[in-house]
Formats: sequence, C-alpha cells, structure tokens
Amino acid sequence: MTCANFLQTYVDWIKGGSGTDEHFVSLNLISNDTNGPARYAEGRLHLETSIISPEIPLSFFVGEATLYESNERWGFPSDDGSFSLAEFPFNPRTTDKIKVTINLLTPSITITSSTKGKAIINNPQCSNNLIFGFVTEGSGVLGVGGFPDSGFPLPFRPYYVISLTTGSIPVP
Repeated sequence: MTCANFLQTYVDWIKGGSGTDEHFVSLNLISNDTNGPARYAEGRLHLETSIISPEIPLSFFVGEATLYESNERWGFPSDDGSFSLAEFPFNPRTTDKIKVTINLLTPSITITSSTKGKAIINNPQCSNNLIFGFVTEGSGVLGVGGFPDSGFPLPFRPYYVISLTTGSIPVP
C-alpha cells in the first residue's frame, strides 16, 4: 500500500463525521537514535487544507502531541505511594509538546519542538498500518539525535515510527 492510499483512509474517516460526532485521528510516535534516548509521543491530528492553486489543494494532518523521553527517568512515587529508588523511563512530569505535520501530497512528516529542534522525514515508508523512516533533514536532538552539535548528523539520524488510529467524540 502506498503512503498516499494509507493516509487517504484517515482523510476519509475525518471527513465522514456526522452532525452528532466529530471524527479524529490519534497519533502514537516512537523514535530512537544510536546514542540518544528513546522517545514516545501521543496526541491527536486534525485535517487542514490550503489552496496553492485552484487545481491543487494541499492537505495536511496537523496536531500537537506530548513527548516523553527515556533520559528523563521517574522514580517517585512507587506503586504504593512510598519512596522508591527504582527508575522508570518516561517521566510524566518532564514532557515536551511537539507539533506533528504530515503532508498528504508528498508525503513528508515534520516534527517540531520549541526546545528540542526539528525533524523532517521525506518519503517515509508505509506498511502494516505504520509510517516510518529516518530523518532526512533536522536540527536539535529531534533531528540529529544524541549529538546535535557534532557536525555529523548522518550517522546519528533518528528513526521514527508512527501509528494512527481513528476515534470519535460526541459533538456538544
């Protein structure tokens, strides 16, 4: 299945909402790079369309997601509320907000953060209900991995995997 066909099923889902419910697409994102933390994000995407010419509407999935990183460990509280020395990845108190944009025409994915940089994945692959690929352009830890100032981004390019699911909520 091509990425265009894969993404079209989610466009159709969003456009198929009725007057009593709003359809949306949920995003789950994971990434890792050679020497950096694992990252996990979750959020919702909505459909935006802009007209670059009367014949070419340009559509995007756009949304905000909460980003968790495994280098931000979490050790308190334990399951019973007492102090714990055990460390768990993905501290829920030290998250970051990212913006995820999926260009439906090209397709390409842009992930941006005001504190962690930018990652662009051109020509991602789509298979088994996943979108995935290496960063092709970027800056900061999102774009070049654990060594943002190394000057050698290619060996440390992060790899991103995104899954999408559909959902709906009642319209008030």
